[in-house]
Amino acid sequence: LGQDAYGATKEIALQGSIFPIPDLAVGRLVETAGDAVTVIDAYLSTAGGVVMPATAFISSYGFLEDGSEAVRAELAAG
Repeated sequence: LGQDAYGATKEIALQGSIFPIPDLAVGRLVETAGDAVTVIDAYLSTAGGVVMPATAFISSYGFLEDGSEAVRAELAAG
């Protein structure tokens, strides 16, 4: 199960099954209709739909830690 069909404008048939070929980006932001209304309202209440970030999250593998630390330092410096 997936959401490929929501972003597919084409399908292919193979051995009795239909497979959507996604060519549009899709994603699920919420679980309920109420959640959707909250997200849409938040988007509409921003200036031009652009939110200025106030925080950041950086994740890394151990062998890439030096690079992620450099990114953290750059973000902290502004």
